[in-house]
Amino acid sequence: MSEYVFRNVSEIGEKEYQTVIDGQELAQMWRDGIITYNPEIQRGGTKVKRGGKDNTETEVAVYSKANVKKNL
Repeated sequence: MSEYVFRNVSEIGEKEYQTVIDGQELAQMWRDGIITYNPEIQRGGTKVKRGGKDNTETEVAVYSKANVKKNL
């Protein structure tokens, strides 16, 4: 995993910090693997059956494609 250092960070409480990043920086963090999606703690996934002999189920993230496109 890559190391990332945020700029212009304000301490707003004990062990609480705040910063502002733009959508392009957020998208780059996603591509670099710095941030990831964890369906166990974030919006629930949807089980989708994939074709195949073993009927394997894969969990897919729930998100709005329109909102993602709008923010990139």
